[in-house]
Amino acid sequence: MRKDIAAALGKSQRRAAHTTADALRETLNQLEIRLGKLKYGDREDAEAILHLLDQANAALRTLEEKGVKMPAEEVRFESLTSQLESKQARLLQKLGGAKALSALREARDPQDLDEAHWWWYLDHKIASERRARWRSIGMWSVLGLIAFALHD
Repeated sequence: MRKDIAAALGKSQRRAAHTTADALRETLNQLEIRLGKLKYGDREDAEAILHLLDQANAALRTLEEKGVKMPAEEVRFESLTSQLESKQARLLQKLGGAKALSALREARDPQDLDEAHWWWYLDHKIASERRARWRSIGMWSVLGLIAFALHD
């Protein structure tokens, strides 16, 4: 009899995602967990983050099209994408580098990869930021050399 009660309680406590909103919340929960463990995760975990971001983005768009506003979930999604931006180099490393991300991107339907799915283009984003950083370093170095030359 105890097993029956435990089984019934277990089933009642496990709530399936019956609505898009429930699915969104569960996806956001999974994203939080995986982003928090990114340092210790593996390639599959890193790939899962990309797909979970796609799922959360799609759920938010579906709800938006239905006229459902979910400001708390939108803020959570924005917060998670901000966390991803701060961990983008680590995610790219866990994926196996720019070539691996490019291969994953090419395996997807190009229609699914618009500017709203920027996380699939982390390699481009990181390379662009690196070029900008080097330009800045170069500019400041030249200005420093000019100032040094003018000082003497």
